[in-house]
Amino acid sequence: MRKFLTLLLCLLVTPVSAQSWIANAPNQSIPFNNNGYLGYINWTNGCILTYQTGTASGTTGGFPVCTTAAITASMLAPGAAAANLNAGGLLKPSITSARTLAMLGDSITFNVDDANLTNGPCVGLSCEAYGYGGYGTWASVYSGYRVWRAPNTGNCGESGGTIAQILANISCVTALNPDVVIYEGGGNDPGSGSTCASATAANRAIYSAFKAAGIAVIKVGIYPRTSPVAFTTSQASIAQCLNMEDRRYAQEVGGAGWYFVDVEPIMVDPAQTGSWATRSGYMLADGAHPSTVGSSAIGYAIAQVLNQLSPPWLYPSYSAADLYDATNNVGGNLLTNGLFTGSGGSVATCSGVSATSWTLATGGLGGGTCVGAVSTSSDGRPIQTITLGGTSTGSNLSLVQYQGVGTLSNISAGDTLEGGVWVNWSGLSPAVAGLWVQLKTVEGGQTYTYGGMVPNTGVAFPASNPAGSAYVPIITTRRTVTATPTTAELDVSVVLISLTSSSALTGVISMQGAWIKKVIN
Repeated sequence: MRKFLTLLLCLLVTPVSAQSWIANAPNQSIPFNNNGYLGYINWTNGCILTYQTGTASGTTGGFPVCTTAAITASMLAPGAAAANLNAGGLLKPSITSARTLAMLGDSITFNVDDANLTNGPCVGLSCEAYGYGGYGTWASVYSGYRVWRAPNTGNCGESGGTIAQILANISCVTALNPDVVIYEGGGNDPGSGSTCASATAANRAIYSAFKAAGIAVIKVGIYPRTSPVAFTTSQASIAQCLNMEDRRYAQEVGGAGWYFVDVEPIMVDPAQTGSWATRSGYMLADGAHPSTVGSSAIGYAIAQVLNQLSPPWLYPSYSAADLYDATNNVGGNLLTNGLFTGSGGSVATCSGVSATSWTLATGGLGGGTCVGAVSTSSDGRPIQTITLGGTSTGSNLSLVQYQGVGTLSNISAGDTLEGGVWVNWSGLSPAVAGLWVQLKTVEGGQTYTYGGMVPNTGVAFPASNPAGSAYVPIITTRRTVTATPTTAELDVSVVLISLTSSSALTGVISMQGAWIKKVIN
């Protein structure tokens, strides 16, 4: 026992907070995961690690203690068995141990990220975790996916929900067992008969429930609504009161598992000194929901909190050696040219060149043009660029840059895949709706697409909201294949809005470091 605790103390170089624990939680192959420091069930010693201040377990100076208890199947991840054990009896980390993110709120959450309470995860054949560019999209992109959206789901929003109604959806979040939840709520309370006191009490119940479950909360503040649903003076006072209660709560808890993102500096127009009003362009025409510009700005603020909670782990792949190898690198890139090197790829309808093994194509841009080029960055890294031009008109217009997996036999039934690419864009005209990044597979004659769109905000990306790099990653949702696919490819598409009249098509999209990889347990 002493040797085991000594080993554990070596692994945990910083104290672990009590709220990061879920003692003896069902379906947990790893009882806790705090900033990357993991504790494990010790199979050989029949030891379960717990942290329960004030119980018989004790605390041993803030570190977990080892208690003897029967290890049952309910304590392990689904499918866990002796084969899941490392030498010495420690369980191997699994997908369920990854630091994950869920979302809770009202229609602001519900409407802008798919896979929510109504439609469930991955309805039909399309699993789009990005929706239309809500908080989840931008917070993930701007933080470099430091905390991963609970795979293919994670949206527990309820359209029209008051805080009291949102409280009833806590089980949706806890069932996902995320490390972090982004929670926005309260915008519907001022017009629904709630008082500041009653709504605050419901909020505190939500915060307490997540604290007990060991889930960190990032609370997004309330911002003013605009016509045709603008707050009355009394309603605005209630919303302001709820924000103040959250500011004070943040002061009280000192960031111990609860963080407040005050959106007043982001959303409120400082020039409107006589009223509580939002900045121009930051809200949709319905007056209740943020535009992609507003969501992007708020998502960037949320990302700053995520960046404090977890260190970066994802960087562009710059090594041609990072390729799949069944023996030595099972998590390697399944794309043969993720680096965008060479210029031997195919170009159809567009002009210019495409990186080797990649295809640049469009079924038509309604009169617009696209020119591909392969260049190098200032430090010599390869870049694929697509330059848009001309004028366009029509609907269902897009172009795509794609590459398929070269050796499909490297993928077997049961493998979980994800794809991604590092991107930058600038000068996109309003005719461009956004950028779709999708993992597409064909299995048994059925096509599956996993991924979604990051919308065009009308400003440079990511330079307008500095993300610490000239490029940011866009990652697809995950697909567990049912058979060896006949097609497996990464599609990066530029999608145009429906244009009823001729519109200028401008902008440059740059890409580097693309991948399709297996998610390894």
